[in-house]
Amino acid sequence: MSADSEKDINTEPTEADLTDLSPVSLSIEREKLKLETERLHIERERLTSERERLELRAAGRDDPEDLSFGITAICIVATVCLVLGGITGFTSGLDLGRRHTPQPRKLLVSRQFISMMKSVQGYRPAVIADFEDTPWIPPRHRTYRESLIVMR
Repeated sequence: MSADSEKDINTEPTEADLTDLSPVSLSIEREKLKLETERLHIERERLTSERERLELRAAGRDDPEDLSFGITAICIVATVCLVLGGITGFTSGLDLGRRHTPQPRKLLVSRQFISMMKSVQGYRPAVIADFEDTPWIPPRHRTYRESLIVMR
């Protein structure tokens, strides 16, 4: 069966077959021939461009349609992507952290807890020195204790 179909495709119509064709079949055959010539023309253009490309490669020149990127361009693009990704990740993480953090609140703790925390951390409050009266700077309102009267 396949041998018969190959014969039908590969055989050309004879003059007797052409006279038996109707006008519709003739128009279909004309369209087929036009399409075949158009296909051949496109194929010829493709082969011509392929030949030119191969000639350019043989001559050692670059194909104008080829794109070439250097290492520096690739590194710059990668760096920009990493920086933008880092900024985006940092800001989204910071925003999420702020949204899910509980509000600060005051706690009442006992003096025993505070003294315990001071002893654990080794907290030593700064010693506040008592300021002595300097003899060379007299007080503004010098009053003697003997003359001070307190009234209620």
